Amino acid sequence: MGGGVGLSVHGKYRVATEKTVFAMPETAIGLFPDVGGSYFLSRLKGKLGLFFGLTGYRLKGADVAFAGVATHYTTSDKLESLTQELTSRSTEVDQILEPYLPKNLNHQFCLAPYLDVIDECFSAPTVEEIISKLNYLIGTYQVPYMSIMDGITMGGGVGLSVHGKYRVATDRTLFAMPENLIGLFPDVGSSYFLPRLSGKLGLFLGLTGYRLKGADVLHAGIATHYVPSEIIDQVAHDIILNNTRVEDILKPYSTADNQEYSLSPHLKTINDCFSPSTVEGIIERLADEKSEWAKNVIETLSKLSPTSLKVTKKAFDEGIKKNLAECLSTEYRLVWACLNRNSDFYEGVRARLIDKDQTPKWNPKVLRKVTNEQIEKRFQFLSPRDELALP
Repeated sequence: MGGGVGLSVHGKYRVATEKTVFAMPETAIGLFPDVGGSYFLSRLKGKLGLFFGLTGYRLKGADVAFAGVATHYTTSDKLESLTQELTSRSTEVDQILEPYLPKNLNHQFCLAPYLDVIDECFSAPTVEEIISKLNYLIGTYQVPYMSIMDGITMGGGVGLSVHGKYRVATDRTLFAMPENLIGLFPDVGSSYFLPRLSGKLGLFLGLTGYRLKGADVLHAGIATHYVPSEIIDQVAHDIILNNTRVEDILKPYSTADNQEYSLSPHLKTINDCFSPSTVEGIIERLADEKSEWAKNVIETLSKLSPTSLKVTKKAFDEGIKKNLAECLSTEYRLVWACLNRNSDFYEGVRARLIDKDQTPKWNPKVLRKVTNEQIEKRFQFLSPRDELALP
């Protein structure tokens, strides 16, 4: 990884062993694959290099050679004798290494079943389009897809989770779509998935960014199963070994009746207060409730971008009538509308994440100043060249 990659991948001969772990995870710390990563990775087969560079995916052992990162593979117990032979016969390197070429290994590349998918998704011209294609693939995948939400599941993590057939929460799960807090909106297919939750729960979650924890994620209908974290590894292992019996293995975890649902006392209020056709109407209903809970919800909404709230409301209202591809395409257009220095998204990121003064200057500042014309404009189609291309 990191500097070790730079000292390895640019040479003519690159030998991996079963102990090798290769990755370029720099994007996880806000950097990028350096040490010549942009040169080397981009020359791997198809879109593998871009996949590795964007995701930080870890390759192990012989897979490092099959990916083209290493040129040869041997086991660590043979490495010393191989090194000695190469040293003593330095003019015969190619002949000595011939038996260690990947083609001579009885091994299937771990990514072999997914190479076509990687090429298709990572051929998109923008990262946003790559993410949209991945979300669409998950939602339409013919092979049953299972996500384990064993921790923070927000933003992009939601897109990788909620569109699959099996969605497993644990006591460590923390789910939210808080994008309105930074002047964006719930994307990654949220306008398709959240409006299909019971009643007005999805709109509530999308507008407020409310955080669901543990079994709440199952009670809300976001997860399909709930497994205690202390046994999640064993359950996952059982599924891997018995992948034709997924339903049977997960069946005992399809309910969490012994776990209290934190929103249960408020579901009637949510359904009533989030039924009006406008965000202003929602806030008026909440004010009429005159309860401490409703007051807190109003306070939360007052901190969010007025434009984002109205965009979210319209996207969710339309999303219930659209398929996943149509929702992702709409969200893609909405993202384009946010990508300028005068947008609330720019200001929200500045205030929440960069300067951290926590006082974004939204424009417009209040809901009544956000016109229907301004919102409609964000939903307009892009040029044919710029529209999201989904199958």
